[in-house]
Amino acid sequence: MNKKETGEFIFRFYRKRSTSFLANLYKASITGDNEDIHKARVDVKKIIALFRLFEMILPDLFQKDDHYYFFKKLFNITGKIREIQVNGILLSHYHKDNPETVLYRRFLKSEETRFTRQFLSIVQMFEERNLKKSEIVIKKLGEKIGQKKFNTVAYQFILKKARKTWKILREKNSPEYLHKIRQNLKAIGAIAALAKTIKNDEKLNAILKDLTKIEVHIGEWHDKQIFLASIEIFLKKKTKTGQKKFPFMKRLSVQIMGESNVLQEIIFPELEVLLKTILITTN
Repeated sequence: MNKKETGEFIFRFYRKRSTSFLANLYKASITGDNEDIHKARVDVKKIIALFRLFEMILPDLFQKDDHYYFFKKLFNITGKIREIQVNGILLSHYHKDNPETVLYRRFLKSEETRFTRQFLSIVQMFEERNLKKSEIVIKKLGEKIGQKKFNTVAYQFILKKARKTWKILREKNSPEYLHKIRQNLKAIGAIAALAKTIKNDEKLNAILKDLTKIEVHIGEWHDKQIFLASIEIFLKKKTKTGQKKFPFMKRLSVQIMGESNVLQEIIFPELEVLLKTILITTN
């Protein structure tokens, strides 16, 4: 692609995502369907990836936070709803007809209803004109970005995130370190996939191949962590009200924790392979 074609591609990419986002958002506001809510969230992730790149390429003209704040509340609340949906799916794998799990499922339904109400309230306040403002800015910025510059900055971004991830992995000085690593991998994947659509690149293909392997396991690990946190909240609420002690749910927590530890042992070597691939291909 020449400079003009690259700019036009970037602009159309943003418009396609923002149009899809609005369609899923308004559909979800009518149906309250979890899948429509999730689709809107996925669109936002792709839009944010583009914002990150713009900020790196033209920091004097574009700041991600100036545009991301339009989506922030929606992004956070849709994340909560998605987590509840995943918790329900995971629960079905563990003796779903146990009396304790029936109570837990009611708890999930109550939480889903609460967050869905918040989602619908936020949708009502969402101003579509903000997307148009970003669209005007992005069209102008696209005219200043060529394919070579775009891919160079994409590699710089990926390398920066890989080095940060390597540091977190080595230090492990926070209980949240794997969550931080997952966030960095998500950013790497989004940028690599976006850059690959502009120019097919064997180096990016290698990165995405290794990333796909680890994303499966780290995604499973993350889902179990969210599940554990949800069970803990449930148990605290129920034991406060003087209800029974829920031995099954406590045993389930121990089991899930063990499964999470097994996944960590799988993730670490896969993560090292990925980071080495990035460091070799981007230097």
